[in-house]
Amino acid sequence: MVSLAWDPVNDSSVIGYYIHYGKQSPNRLGSCAYDQEQFVSSQQSSHQGTVADLDRGLTYYFAVSAYNGLESHCSNEVFIRTPLLDCCPSWGWWREVVSLRYAWNEEVAPVSWTVFASS
Repeated sequence: MVSLAWDPVNDSSVIGYYIHYGKQSPNRLGSCAYDQEQFVSSQQSSHQGTVADLDRGLTYYFAVSAYNGLESHCSNEVFIRTPLLDCCPSWGWWREVVSLRYAWNEEVAPVSWTVFASS
């Protein structure tokens, strides 16, 4: 399980965020071309989400996009290697400032990521 948190976009039209993730990076800044995505409503969350059922011992890449009816470009990505065993807690975290480019107005805003991983 990986929990991600980010600073919200300062735009009242944003109704949620997509967490994009996968075992491969798209290797293109702003790309949301990941294998999977998960929607997080702004009303159901304080700008955080948890991604479960990840394979053990693999590296996963994550990025977030804002959604207001249109989806923004993706933020810079963060990545984490999942623990090999379920028996033993494995914690990791980091904080990285990334940026989110809105598709609807091409504005750039800083986004702070906090990522926690546990088995």
